[in-house]
Amino acid sequence: MAAWPFALPAQQREQTYRLGLLLNRHLAEGIDTLVAEMRRLGYEEGRNLVLDWRLVETADRNDVLAADLVSLKPDLLVGAGSQQVYALKRATPSIPIVFVNTSDPVGVGLANSLAQPGGNVTGFSTYIPELSGKRLELIREVVPGAQRIAMLFNPLNAISVESLKETEAAANARGITLIAASARSPEELASALQLVLNENAAALIGGVDIMISSHTPSILAFASQNRLPTIFWHLRDARAGGLMAYGIEPTQSYHRAALYIDKILKGTKPQDLPVQNPTIFTLVVNLKAAKALGLTIPQSVLLRADEVIE
Repeated sequence: MAAWPFALPAQQREQTYRLGLLLNRHLAEGIDTLVAEMRRLGYEEGRNLVLDWRLVETADRNDVLAADLVSLKPDLLVGAGSQQVYALKRATPSIPIVFVNTSDPVGVGLANSLAQPGGNVTGFSTYIPELSGKRLELIREVVPGAQRIAMLFNPLNAISVESLKETEAAANARGITLIAASARSPEELASALQLVLNENAAALIGGVDIMISSHTPSILAFASQNRLPTIFWHLRDARAGGLMAYGIEPTQSYHRAALYIDKILKGTKPQDLPVQNPTIFTLVVNLKAAKALGLTIPQSVLLRADEVIE
């Protein structure tokens, strides 16, 4: 009986949860939001939460890293990027997986449907096809006389191809010639940009593709040298010197993902949590870039901007 007071604290010790994270480095922006939101929900590293991180640049080590994370027997896995989530799904049919910043999960086979994802995977998509046409509209407003607009795309990326089709439809409806600048690899990006010049494009739309967006500094240098207005899907690209960007804040998915993680750790099955599309879209306008290009941003665009860089 004398030992009871000493045994009781050990019995009441709270459970520690382990999360494994496989993240494409270019989609990991905002991960601090996940950690902060998990803390708000009562999960804190060093107390009742262990986070095992794996950041990758390319897909070649996804399967090895996914298997490594599964071997640690986590309570839940988090993936950012379609290829990373695929690797996690191949590595385990049972450990719950929550994805963030992943495009068209139904189209690429990660979920059966938005309402009923099925299996052990659910999460938050970042891709809405209609946004592609919206980017064309915005750049046309800023460069009203533009009749030829170029768009970078990766023909090996189904989402990139779908985005190109949506943009083509919007261009056709407005009598604009869309120049499709194809880049399947970093080596092809230079020739794709040269095509933009050769075709006398008046503006450039950045591609919905991680490989392309990972080379944004080169694209921005090209655009600056050739005085070419740009619009991107990653907000950080406008903050880095692009003229505009229209998309979602990367923190949005991570914030919402923490709520799903909490529910799953408390017993909810992933298949009972619907896949969610983004609900809030952000327009960033870079006036410094506009000044360098000699452009005046219309008041109609500035009034819609959520962030203006001066």
